Amino acid sequence: MVEGGHATGPGMHEILAAVNLLIVIGIVYVMGRVGIMASLKNRSEETRKKLFESKEELEKVSKNLDEVKAQLADFDNTKANMMASVKKDAEALGAKILEEASVGATKILEDAKLAAGNEVRGAAADLKTVLIRETLQEARNLLTNNKDKQAMLHKQLFESLNSEMKETQN
Repeated sequence: MVEGGHATGPGMHEILAAVNLLIVIGIVYVMGRVGIMASLKNRSEETRKKLFESKEELEKVSKNLDEVKAQLADFDNTKANMMASVKKDAEALGAKILEEASVGATKILEDAKLAAGNEVRGAAADLKTVLIRETLQEARNLLTNNKDKQAMLHKQLFESLNSEMKETQN
């Protein structure tokens, strides 16, 4: 040692600096240990709490995802069933429309045949009426011109007219 009470020599200054540093670290450790430990403990608890909440949230989301998947599968099944039902209904409706169209066409054809038959019968009746009138007129002309044949023609005319009238009425 030196007379003034200070240590001298190579590396003594570094040793004293290291001792001072260790003393400062010790003071900081002793004084800050409780605060640092409490801070680390709080942070650890917060992290653990957040991790637990995240795990619960993940379970909820996973459960919701499974429910949504089940709903989507059910929706796909419902959609397929609805499409099959609509297709079946459309086919049945198409068949019904074809059947109704066929019935309608048959009825129209029958009505047209009846109308044509009525027209033919009406035309035949009109033609007979015209023929009867012309025959009567011709008979009158003949009767007035030939007095000898009047009685005979008169009788034939009335018999012919009676038979024609009976046929027209039928």
